[in-house]
Amino acid sequence: VFLYDIVSHFRRLTGIGCVLNTSFNRHDEPIVNTPGQALAVLKDGPIDYLVLGSCWVAASGPGRDRESAGSPAASLTSEDG
Repeated sequence: VFLYDIVSHFRRLTGIGCVLNTSFNRHDEPIVNTPGQALAVLKDGPIDYLVLGSCWVAASGPGRDRESAGSPAASLTSEDG
């Protein structure tokens, strides 16, 4: 009943009748806690884009031909730390 109440309230507020709960980490690694850790997952991981606050960051580098989107936007290459 508790989860139903949460989802129902969220639906009344947003018009969206679902809540997605997921963790952000790589296999056998701890959950991402900092922007730097999130950028490291973007750089070497299977995700294409990352939203940090008001920034939308697109992965780039070998095997990736995606363009940055959003505003403001930035790009991360394999040479970035």
